[in-house]
Amino acid sequence: MSTVQLRRIDPSRNMARFYMLTVQPSLFGEWCLVREWGRIGSPGRVASTPFPSLPWPRRPWTSASARRSARDTPSPSKYLETKRAPAGAGALPV
Repeated sequence: MSTVQLRRIDPSRNMARFYMLTVQPSLFGEWCLVREWGRIGSPGRVASTPFPSLPWPRRPWTSASARRSARDTPSPSKYLETKRAPAGAGALPV
């Protein structure tokens, strides 16, 4: 169904984390918001929250996704490098 995957890798701090949110059907006809997190390369932890119908998991899914991405994902501009461009042209992102 719907999946969001977040990763945070910082070699200077020996940090390699993942966080994944998935909305999927259960065996009992419900929908579950499944959260998985941990260190990349390890099985990690899993937590599942059941909901009676499909629209229900949307709010926790979007709030958990926004909260995680704001906290764990640094700004992409931090990783953009600039290349020296020919005279008369602006800097080009790599």
